[in-house]
Amino acid sequence: MNKLYIFIIFIVVIVLGYFTGTYIYKINNMGEETTPNYVAEVVDDECVIEGELYENGELKEVLSEEEKLSPNAIISIEKYYKDCGHTVKTRSVIDTSLVNLTKEDLQNKYEAYEVTSFSPAEAILYIELEGSCKEHYIVKEVDGYVTIYEIDDTGRETLKQTTEIETDFLTITDKANLESGILVYGNDSLNSLLEDFE
Repeated sequence: MNKLYIFIIFIVVIVLGYFTGTYIYKINNMGEETTPNYVAEVVDDECVIEGELYENGELKEVLSEEEKLSPNAIISIEKYYKDCGHTVKTRSVIDTSLVNLTKEDLQNKYEAYEVTSFSPAEAILYIELEGSCKEHYIVKEVDGYVTIYEIDDTGRETLKQTTEIETDFLTITDKANLESGILVYGNDSLNSLLEDFE
């Protein structure tokens, strides 16, 4: 029983010692600031330092750096074709040679295009071209399968692909539409139509 009292007294002394030490530490450090002190320096000449300009006794903010393309930025190219009036859009992650280019650098590199939008995450290049977009298709039924033809500027049809989609399993409306031919513009629209048939 004596050992238990000695052990309890020992624990109480340790706890009291901890709180007493903490209290004394706080009292001794009350007058000290917890935030670091920064020494302000006056710049006699007008020069840019870390994005700030000291001029006429006033500190003014200035842009320290132009926006640049990041390594995982997207480049969107929009090509408008005058003959058909369609715009073909493509998107891709930039090539490493374009990383850290500014809007002006990008415009100089692609002089034929207009940079219509620019941010570190994405740039859009736009161009107007003569001719048609080469993404005009007609989808028909040939020998029981859905078949795709490309249509050129003169209206001539050229076989692009015979799919594995059998027309026997399509609805009556789809079959009727395929019999007369379904005009489709753009690869996205073509893929969407084929998915509907599957």
